[in-house]
Amino acid sequence: MRGERGRQRAQQKTEWNHKARKAREDAFIQELFSSRPCHSQPPPQSEPEIISDSNSDETEEVDPIEAEKRKIEESRRKIAELERDKPLWEAAKRERERVEQEEERERRAAKRARERKAEAERKEREYRERMAKEAEERLKREQEECQRREKERKHTQNRARWARGPWTIQRALERYRFLCEQFDNAKFSPEDPLTFDDIPWPMAHCSFSVEDIEWSTVESFFASVKPHMRVQDYKVFVEKSHRRYVLLCNHCHSSADGRL
Repeated sequence: MRGERGRQRAQQKTEWNHKARKAREDAFIQELFSSRPCHSQPPPQSEPEIISDSNSDETEEVDPIEAEKRKIEESRRKIAELERDKPLWEAAKRERERVEQEEERERRAAKRARERKAEAERKEREYRERMAKEAEERLKREQEECQRREKERKHTQNRARWARGPWTIQRALERYRFLCEQFDNAKFSPEDPLTFDDIPWPMAHCSFSVEDIEWSTVESFFASVKPHMRVQDYKVFVEKSHRRYVLLCNHCHSSADGRL
């Protein structure tokens, strides 16, 4: 297609040059006859000689085949230059690939280093958290054990306190009031649970067990302490005891097993 376009341009240029020469020749002949005397007939015209004008032939006609040959030669020359520079390109390509591989290895090494560091930090954090949790649980157990021993010590002291000396209904009333005050001020929790000794049982006996607590023994206690109190005080005393045991029953029913 390029060759065909070149031939067409060359043909158009040739036609244009021919028309230009013909126009110049006609103008020259007209000027020549106008400067000579008139004749009836102009002299026979010979084959006009092509007069070249310096301005008209500035661009030489180009042979399409020759132009195509030149293009082919130029392409060959460029291919030869490319082949000559091919070792340089291949060396540059190998160097670029080497640099890219080295950078990739460095990126992978840096990534592995970050992952190892993150893993070490995670293990260290888990270890510290586990140690802190174990220390907290150990401290909690120690505190609970101290509270339990302190509670047992108080219970032992209370039992020894009320076991000394003769036992009377007045001392039974004092013990009940003392245990009621401690019970009302105590704050029971899963760490400090309610025990049998914490409950102010209304019992007139000095020592008793859970099998001894019956409705009749409770009535006997309140009947025994009534003569030792004023009527109004006794009424308040009974109402408070009743409310206390209602709260105690509610606590027992809301606990996990429903037992003390």
